[in-house]
Amino acid sequence: MGVVIDLPWIRQRIVDSLQGRLLVSATVLLCLFLGSTGFILEQAFLNGIESNVKERLQIHIYALLTAAEENDGKLMLPVSLQEQRLNQIGSGLYGIVSDAQSEVIWLSESALGLKVSYPMNLKQGQQRFGRSMTQDDDAVFYLTQGITWEMFSGVAPLFNVTIVESQQPFFAQRNSFRQTLWGWLGGIALLLLLFQWILLRWGMKPLDKMRDELLNIEKGKANQLQNHYPMELQGLMRTFNLLVENEIRQRERYKNTMSDLAHSLKTPLAVLRGFRGTIVDLAEYQDVVEGEVQRMDQIVQYQLQRTVAAGPSTIVSGIEIKPVAIKMLNALKKIYLDKKVQQTTELGEDAVFPGGEEDLMELIGNLLDNAYKHSRSIIALSVTGGARKNEGRLSELVITIEDDGAGIPLALRDVLLTRGARLDTQHVGQGIGLAVVSDIVKSYGGKIRIADSRLGGAKFILIFPER
Repeated sequence: MGVVIDLPWIRQRIVDSLQGRLLVSATVLLCLFLGSTGFILEQAFLNGIESNVKERLQIHIYALLTAAEENDGKLMLPVSLQEQRLNQIGSGLYGIVSDAQSEVIWLSESALGLKVSYPMNLKQGQQRFGRSMTQDDDAVFYLTQGITWEMFSGVAPLFNVTIVESQQPFFAQRNSFRQTLWGWLGGIALLLLLFQWILLRWGMKPLDKMRDELLNIEKGKANQLQNHYPMELQGLMRTFNLLVENEIRQRERYKNTMSDLAHSLKTPLAVLRGFRGTIVDLAEYQDVVEGEVQRMDQIVQYQLQRTVAAGPSTIVSGIEIKPVAIKMLNALKKIYLDKKVQQTTELGEDAVFPGGEEDLMELIGNLLDNAYKHSRSIIALSVTGGARKNEGRLSELVITIEDDGAGIPLALRDVLLTRGARLDTQHVGQGIGLAVVSDIVKSYGGKIRIADSRLGGAKFILIFPER
């Protein structure tokens, strides 16, 4: 029965999961690291064993040479040697001596019947270490060294002395080391994977909290992300909260606009309805109808202006204030050319408005227009703050517009900025523009204040918080 691979589960748990991807990536990296570490350690251990084998075979060669004697011009070695394995057939340790013609002149008792390939023609001082196979397919190490033996007659013939040892002890050491090494590395790998999973769960916990908060927002149980998140998520949290706030403000703006529109149209409609069935002068009737129609048109235009106000940007990009302010001042100077109004400005070079150009022009345009209308000879525009800070944030922005006109009585200032009394502000000369300004400022979470100007007239102060 074949193995069934659940591809949807793999996709859901690994491919489409950030935690799954991180866990798989870290696991692969851990396996590569531990695998390469184990391979390097094993090779170092095997190289060390081979060095030990070579040294041991070298010692056996020295022991053979120590036991060798000259007899009648020939090199003779004893039948029984001190190393007992050389005296036992099949012991795994073998000694062989050959002459310059590659003829074997001596075999240890353990090497009787041994057939193995090894070098037999080395020169004086040469040495060769390697691996070979016996006729029984037994893997062996060999060490061959070329020597000269000076006889009593003064002749120094060349001999090759070879020690052969079975690799079985080597294999046993290697297998034991491998079992220990990979057993420990496997245990360490499992332990590290466990710690890795625990740390990953701890590291991903802020995202789990954010997911839970987003679900609460989706269900209507909350309207903001409120938990304290790591700095890497602060920007995301701030942007999301701004998006939610903007959406709430937009819905509130639409709701208020429709409510205000219905409420504001009641009065002119009631006036027109009051003339129904009443006999009046036609000219008077036409004047009343025209006046109320104009009033309703003004109401509709005002509510449309409030509805389409852009509101604050979710991602704070902003627009530089100085170019827009200069353009607006130049335009108004041409419109009110006959008034000969002096303009005084104090504009910050780095001041940025946290929204669109349309809202900025609506704000300063309405207030500067009112200032021109009610001033005698001078108006002043001041912009401070609004500078970019770290992470793209904007500092608090303050826009001040003042004139030297008659000013606004203290008792009417709160009324001008109170929702529901905006249309009536026409009668004190401010028009619907001030109500639009108030709505836009509030949509940015800002404040608007009316004060006495040092010039003698009214002073409007717009304050936008840090974003």
